[in-house]
This record gives sequence, structure tokens and C-alpha cells, in this order.
Amino acid sequence: MTVPTLRPAGRLQTVTKGIEPLICTDLIHHKFTRSRIPDKVFQPSTADHEKYGGDPKHLHQLHIVTRIKTRKRHPFGKKVTIKMLGLEKHFILKNANHLYLKMVRKCFY
Repeated sequence: MTVPTLRPAGRLQTVTKGIEPLICTDLIHHKFTRSRIPDKVFQPSTADHEKYGGDPKHLHQLHIVTRIKTRKRHPFGKKVTIKMLGLEKHFILKNANHLYLKMVRKCFY
């Protein structure tokens, strides 16, 4: 009968010396493979200007702010920020620099 030998403490043996890493990107499931919002939503169109009675060369004094994505399944802090800015409903925002900067700071910083 053979007695199993113990390796000395402090020395590690490399078992994966001859094995190459097996990484297969086909098995990785990406949750967001494509955008669900069509690109035409973000492109300005003349129909928008006609709908709200405006001219693309002369800006409106008011912005109409709407939220496209739902706020479900977002972190609590983001939900609080959205509620504080009033983005859960449609609202009208004056085209003023101090209001724009306030909104940008709250959303992105």
C-alpha cells in the first residue's frame, strides 16, 4: 500500500500549465443587444416644428420635457432625482441657462 505524500506548505503547484484558457463569447448573454428606442426619435424633424408652431431657426422660449424610458427597475437614488426634477410627468421648462444647468447637474453629476 502506498502512502499519499503531502506537498510542503508554502509551495503551490501550477495545475493549469498546459491548459489554455477557454473563453467562448458565444455563451455570454448580453441583456441589451440593441436600442429599443428608434433613432428617428432623437432626430429633429420639420413635423415637430409645425406641430408646436415654431420655426427651427428661431428657438422657443419654452422647452417641453418628456421622459421616454420608464423609471421602473432603476435605483432608488435615481427615482428620487427624477421625482425631484418632476420628470415623472410631462412638464414645460423655461429656456433659461440657470434652469438648464440645474437640471444637467442633477442628472449627470
